[in-house]
Amino acid sequence: MDLWARETFCVDRIIAREARDARFDALAARRRAAATIQGQLEVEARRAALRRYLDG
Repeated sequence: MDLWARETFCVDRIIAREARDARFDALAARRRAAATIQGQLEVEARRAALRRYLDG
């Protein structure tokens, strides 16, 4: 493999790695957002249950 081909191959691998990392970062962000929303829904459900209990 000549120098130009090796450099091109290395650059392509770096770009692919960065793209993969960006996809994983985006997936992790979506999971965190979903967990946050789920947590908020659980808190609201607990508050509603407590209101029903206190209201009789």
